[in-house]
Amino acid sequence: MSSQNLKLILSEIKELNNKVNNIEQNMTTKSELEDVKQSMATKNELENIKQNMATKKDLEDVKQIIKVVSEQVATNAENITEIKENQKVIGDVINQIADIQERQESTINLLARRSLDQEDEIRRIK
Repeated sequence: MSSQNLKLILSEIKELNNKVNNIEQNMTTKSELEDVKQSMATKNELENIKQNMATKKDLEDVKQIIKVVSEQVATNAENITEIKENQKVIGDVINQIADIQERQESTINLLARRSLDQEDEIRRIK
């Protein structure tokens, strides 16, 4: 064999050695494979996960429910504000009625006293 052929063969062998070394460096060991195998989910676990997962329809339903609830919360907030305003108005009206009743009570007492005085005067006149 010629020297050139030997050099070519030697070059090819070195290249193959480099590839083998590269493959060995990138290979996974048995213990690494065992770790991966142990951390992987089983078929049953995957099936359970699949059965428990929400579907796109479920998510859309939840989004719709959230939208409806949010709208109801906004409506309730508006209603609460209106109720508070009405409550203040009612409180003012109650205070006015209480004032009127106090004046009426004073007037009734005055009239009752006057009536009693007039009855006494009529008895004296008789």
